[in-house]
Amino acid sequence: MSDGTVQTVSDSLETGLKLLTYMRGLNQWSCLANDDVVIVSINGVKGLAMEQTLLNQRLLHSFLPVYIGGAVRWVARTTSLVLSTGDALSSVGACSATTPENNIGLREANMTLFDWNYQASPPDSTSGSLLSDPSPLHYDFT
Repeated sequence: MSDGTVQTVSDSLETGLKLLTYMRGLNQWSCLANDDVVIVSINGVKGLAMEQTLLNQRLLHSFLPVYIGGAVRWVARTTSLVLSTGDALSSVGACSATTPENNIGLREANMTLFDWNYQASPPDSTSGSLLSDPSPLHYDFT
């Protein structure tokens, strides 16, 4: 969280993935975890736990996250733009010197990405849940 505290959003990765399945079944793209955290489903394949900061609220008001060709992209709600996560964050006022690749880079924006590859503390920017997967993740939702 932006105040330095840590909140547990899910007791396990399995519970988080079940939430994505549940949200997909209800055609729901976001869900409040509590007063401070929102869970956003990215095509039912990845989830994004976000602190409800002014910056993140502006991001969700301006863009919708999608999973296209193995990468998380942000579709502008009012124009025909499709941006990377770093570019979408920059467009709503985030100040960052690095482009996020996984949860290490997303910490600055008080976000955590999760999917089947989730690691609580990835050792480097190529481990854990990635914003751009080397090969697209596919799930059988039946």
